[in-house]
Amino acid sequence: MRKPSKILFLVMAAGLVVGTLFPPAIASAKTDTSSNIPAPDQVERFAGSDRYSTAVQISQNGWKQADVAVLSSGNDKNLVDALTAAPLAAAKKAPLLLTQGDALNSSTKAELARLGVKTIYVTSGLGVISQAVLNELMIMNIDVKPLGGSDRFATSINIAKEVNSAPSSLVVATAFINADALAIASIAAAHQFPIVLTNPESLTDSVKIYLDSIKSGVKQTYVLGGEGVISETVKASLPNSKRLAGSDRFATNIAILKEFVGDYKYDKMYLANGTDEHLVDALAGAPLAALTASGLMLTDTTMPAASAEYAKLNLSPNIVALGGESVTPTALLTGLAPSLVLADDNAVQGSSASSNPDQLAGSVKITGKNVTFQDTTVSGTVFLDPGTQGTAVLNNVQAEKIVILSGDANGIRLNNVTTDLLIVSSSSKVKIDLTGSTRIENILVNSSAVLNAAGGTAGSVRLTNIVNQTPDVVVQLYGTFPGKVAVEAPITLKATNNADLSNVEIMLPNKDQQVNLEGEFEKVQVSSEGKINLASLTTIKELVSNAKADISVPTDSRIIKYTDNGKNGKSNSGGTANGSTGVPGVSRITVTCDGDGTVVNGYPLQMKATIIPSNAANQEITWSSLFIMGGNGVINPNTGLFIATEVGSIRVVATNTASGVVGTKDITVINAYQKVPTENLMGIAPTAYGKSDGKITGTTSAMEYKLSTSSTWTRATAPAITDLSAGAYFVRYAAKKGYNAGTPIVVIVENGPK
Repeated sequence: MRKPSKILFLVMAAGLVVGTLFPPAIASAKTDTSSNIPAPDQVERFAGSDRYSTAVQISQNGWKQADVAVLSSGNDKNLVDALTAAPLAAAKKAPLLLTQGDALNSSTKAELARLGVKTIYVTSGLGVISQAVLNELMIMNIDVKPLGGSDRFATSINIAKEVNSAPSSLVVATAFINADALAIASIAAAHQFPIVLTNPESLTDSVKIYLDSIKSGVKQTYVLGGEGVISETVKASLPNSKRLAGSDRFATNIAILKEFVGDYKYDKMYLANGTDEHLVDALAGAPLAALTASGLMLTDTTMPAASAEYAKLNLSPNIVALGGESVTPTALLTGLAPSLVLADDNAVQGSSASSNPDQLAGSVKITGKNVTFQDTTVSGTVFLDPGTQGTAVLNNVQAEKIVILSGDANGIRLNNVTTDLLIVSSSSKVKIDLTGSTRIENILVNSSAVLNAAGGTAGSVRLTNIVNQTPDVVVQLYGTFPGKVAVEAPITLKATNNADLSNVEIMLPNKDQQVNLEGEFEKVQVSSEGKINLASLTTIKELVSNAKADISVPTDSRIIKYTDNGKNGKSNSGGTANGSTGVPGVSRITVTCDGDGTVVNGYPLQMKATIIPSNAANQEITWSSLFIMGGNGVINPNTGLFIATEVGSIRVVATNTASGVVGTKDITVINAYQKVPTENLMGIAPTAYGKSDGKITGTTSAMEYKLSTSSTWTRATAPAITDLSAGAYFVRYAAKKGYNAGTPIVVIVENGPK
């Protein structure tokens, strides 16, 4: 078995749980890492001498400057007022800092000055954060906005109104167990979900009034904790409620992380102590976690068994510990180290026999470029992070999950790979090729990617987008995707190179969001309000709208069959939908050409368009061409005569100008061949037998030659090739851009006289 020269055993900390995105069976894996206790410098940690300076360190690591900050009480008994502050901090792109109640904390004061804060939201009333503190802030020329209410419930509402005046989702948590609200803080902050507090058995009047004012627009209310924390009666009174709960605060934290599995970047995880006396660090860290689209996991000073078991199988490669060693001990990470880290470029790791794969319990982290990991069964997660210019190959690998964190345009190759779940959460646009007998049951993509399923088998696909992180996500799909492709965020979806997408469903969380579709789609179902924009030259054979969607069809695109079940949905159509616009009758254009669609660079190819039905009115065709992959050419817009000018692939488009119906044909442009030498080439014998002073005259520098028995061509010189021994020589014009080498001719150099 070949192994890299450097295999690093590092510690990875408790990570995002991804096991129930598409519920697969999760096997328990035990890995002995007791000898791999990490050194403190192997763990990224934000910690100060106390909770106030810890909050300052978190701020310093997330913000170089901030016009706005949020200020909360650092006292445990008053922590409840700050429970709902993380979404406010995220909404204002602000750090969350702490203070004592009777005077402004000195570390916090210095940090406010460093940031250049001009406005500060204070999350408690004067009974908790005194007027003396507010006076100090005003002396610093900071505009103070107090949000404290008559009680903790009213305070949560005041904050909620600042977060989002018309939320589509919100969170309801108990006002008496702080951990549940903090477990969802980074997620709620990223989505700007307000967090509202409640009594276990009933809503207060102030909460009822607030909910009545927004409930018509609320599609989802997340209720945190079991029935012993928030009763079923309270849950039933909330709009479109869903409970997220576990047996304790740590299990509830895991349930929350699993619910929002598609909303994270997977390259970082924040770890905070979830016990009552240390929750304040999680409070300050939540806005930073939201800023970096990272999950926040709670732990005790010893990792709870259930959390550790999930973490072993679902680790995020990098950990940021919040609080000092006594709060989040480095030692608790001992059992969570990856089984293998491959950091060397060009490393090859795995069994040498595909019939006898290695067995590996735990996770694998690959950070080297051009690494091949092969012939191994992993009862955990394989993390691929070769960098924005790196590639990696998995060959004959079986894993619980595969997470792709980076890669380049040549990307990641999965050959003969089996996994329940592939997650693409990459820092760069990465290409993933499925080849051989690869089978992936479920795929989650929350970053720009090119997914090629021309080989292998791809199951269901979820396309999401990390909130406030990657606004321009573009996902290109090649090959066949027989399962559902669920579009759950505002992205651009491209069906490329005749991709087979038979079941696309659009489910946007917000009616103001937009999905862009480009290419050819068999069937698209719209199940939510929102905007659907068809790109130029896009065709949907069947579109079913079950919501009041706003669908835009440009003049050169079409929907062959359109069914509006949503009623009163808008269609801004310059193109065709059920033939309802333009001149009726033209339903389809078939584009053909002579031969198989291959043309030599520099040569013409006549394109032909067939109108269906043949008796349609106004059959005028305009021809154009569209760059695809490297190819190029010019086409006469009236006659359809195409002349290739650059090697590669190009799409020829025939457009019926009256109706906007289009037909396309992909053309492959191949290299032409250089001409056969027609010059008067002549072989001249050496002056004497056995000497090497023969010549071939009449040559140019554009030619090349070789002895008939040689495999190597040599560039010719003009006007003659000299210093030749006797023999038969091949002479031809050499290859150049757009041209292959030409056919050689044979030139004989006779032996000289003895």
